[in-house]
Amino acid sequence: LEQNRAEAKAMSIFEYNQEEHIRMEREEAKKEATEAERANTERERQRADAAEKLAKEATAHAKEAEARADQAESRADQAEAQMAEALKSIAELNAEIAHLKAITKTNE
Repeated sequence: LEQNRAEAKAMSIFEYNQEEHIRMEREEAKKEATEAERANTERERQRADAAEKLAKEATAHAKEAEARADQAESRADQAEAQMAEALKSIAELNAEIAHLKAITKTNE
């Protein structure tokens, strides 16, 4: 404002030049528009950076979840194998019990 006030004082009413005034107004508007565009570009850059950070975090979480799912699947496979071994042992023991019962009946 002080710069504009000093300029206005330096210019007398008789020195007013409409073309120069319009040119100065255009330059000021252009400067303001450029500053607004820079600010907007910076906001958009910050938004893009934040979105990229969120995407990276989401990818990391997805990888962690996938690893946990793989581990759970591996544990389930191990449990199934152990269950199959236990069932096989039970079947063998049942067969042995039946065999022993048969021997006991024949010895009576």
